Amino acid sequence: MNFNTFLSHQKILLKRIGFILVLLTITRLLFYIFNFSTFKPFDIGPVLKSFIFGIRFDFIAVFYFNILIIVLHLFCFKFSNNLRFQKILKSLFVFVNSILLLLNIIDVVFFQFSGKRSGWELVEMLNTSADTKEMLPLYITQYWYMILVFLGFIYLLIRYYPDFRLLNISKKFETTKYKILSYFLAIILFFSGFAFARGLETKPIRLITANRYVTPNYIPLLLNTPFTILNTINQHPENVKEYFTIKEGLRHFTSLHKPNNEGEFNKMNVVIIILESFGEEYMEAKTSQGKNFTPFLDSLRTVGLNCTNAFANATRSIDAIPPILGGFPSHLQTSFVGSAYSVNALRGLPHILKEEGYSTSFYHGGKNGTMGFDMFCKSVGIESYFGRTEYNNETDFDGAWGIWDEEFFQYMAKSLSHTNEPFLSVLYTLTSHEPYPIPEKYKDKFFPGEPKILRTIAYTDYALRRFFKTASTMKWFNNTLFVICPDHTSLVLKKKYKNSLAKMAIPIIYYCPSDNSLKGNMPKITQQLDIMPSVLDYLNYNRSYISYGKSIFESCYRFSVSYNDVNFQVIDPSYCMLFDGEKIIKVNRYNHDSLSLLKLPPNYQSKELKKTETHLKAYLQNYYFRLNNNLLADTIEIKDMPKKE
Repeated sequence: MNFNTFLSHQKILLKRIGFILVLLTITRLLFYIFNFSTFKPFDIGPVLKSFIFGIRFDFIAVFYFNILIIVLHLFCFKFSNNLRFQKILKSLFVFVNSILLLLNIIDVVFFQFSGKRSGWELVEMLNTSADTKEMLPLYITQYWYMILVFLGFIYLLIRYYPDFRLLNISKKFETTKYKILSYFLAIILFFSGFAFARGLETKPIRLITANRYVTPNYIPLLLNTPFTILNTINQHPENVKEYFTIKEGLRHFTSLHKPNNEGEFNKMNVVIIILESFGEEYMEAKTSQGKNFTPFLDSLRTVGLNCTNAFANATRSIDAIPPILGGFPSHLQTSFVGSAYSVNALRGLPHILKEEGYSTSFYHGGKNGTMGFDMFCKSVGIESYFGRTEYNNETDFDGAWGIWDEEFFQYMAKSLSHTNEPFLSVLYTLTSHEPYPIPEKYKDKFFPGEPKILRTIAYTDYALRRFFKTASTMKWFNNTLFVICPDHTSLVLKKKYKNSLAKMAIPIIYYCPSDNSLKGNMPKITQQLDIMPSVLDYLNYNRSYISYGKSIFESCYRFSVSYNDVNFQVIDPSYCMLFDGEKIIKVNRYNHDSLSLLKLPPNYQSKELKKTETHLKAYLQNYYFRLNNNLLADTIEIKDMPKKE
């Protein structure tokens, strides 16, 4: 290598990196345009900050994805000027950066469903989910225009790829000392690029760093999907600092429940129905003729205990199962099922009820293995898993994810009549998921012309009506506690639900046909985490267990917590706030009836707010301590337990 060659390759390297940064900026613009309603009202300041400071996060993704290409430019070899090598280098550049751009393009549309930039779970889903592979043709058909966008970017990569040209520099730079200087500069430049990608701070640039540049609602615009994926590869949760001594923390929050219920344990059956993508918004939605899309669930709310201030702990299906069945949250930057903690010892609701003589089962009409549900069910204590394989009738395949809800619900109702009582059985609905199919026989029944998601919500509501009608004829029905709860919300259709609070609002209903006292409206703050302790409390369970929720039947301080890979959102009786792991970065009061957020003065403080912050810190410290030390199943207070290495 001579100095002339070295300078030529560094010049072209800068051009090529700059070229891909421009293309990534264009994908950010597409992301903003397609999701414009998420960032309303329009505010030029944070939008510009997102585009300007987003370049730094883009550079990190470009650096790590192109690290081999960068090395081949920096450390020039004898063949570096060869035309064939340059063609190979171009092919490698186009291939690597096509992937980089594709990941961003996927999130242009997927963000509408997830509400955040996709992380490593997207790669896991593409690699391991058989359903996703089967669904790809449907997604391609539905979002065909994004394929054209992607092909357009590939054309740009090929057409405008900066070609290599040698600089015309004096021969005097071709001496041995300049060769040595070239190698030295190459090493300096490589590590300079690495240092810039890592950041000059004491810690590398992480997702949470985005808080430094923009307000939380603009973080998805600032970030890019490849960077988010790189930051969530097999990553352990952020190490929450020790806010308190263990003894002091336990004064504010403990996950160890020591019930003092009197009398015998009530061996009622328990059926938990998890509704795919049902938000409170869809329960309130009306057709153009003023009709409800969920008449059956509306009627169930009037005969059961209706939680009017209920919130999801998760934004993804796979993250909803741990809080509902396990009693613990999934505050991780990847799914719990896909994390290193998936082998931790657990003692969730199925385990506990099995100890009391219950049979346990899980019904989901999707392909066996989807989302890792079957694996998690085993770890949490489910004995029998019933999926598409066990159903064994492909004539009822919906053409997308699995078996139609109506037919699969009937299958479960009849199967339970042959199940030993008492039993815990979980039904996870399926059809109300993108691409929102409707059975051909019902194409004119469920409100043609209305949004597709609301049509499938109406169909699933109808399937539930038929399930309850069949179940009501079974001997087990009257001795059963039903819990109805969504996994998460989905597409936001109305402006009212575009704020971060309303996006997490869900219906939760507790219903027992033989208990007339279990009815009415329950206005307390509740969450998916509260289901396990509420069920155990209702059954009069009297042994110790671990749960991060609270029974709805007890009087205590209540709040709901969710996590979006960057910040925690906390909802208590008065406030909706964002916490970045160290401090509250945003706080609003909210209106319970309208789910609207009310602005507060900057740096607002109150005793109630301080109480919530303290409670949250104790909650997080307790959770991560038990998680990191494999103590989620241990019913001994953590102050008495040594750390497990």
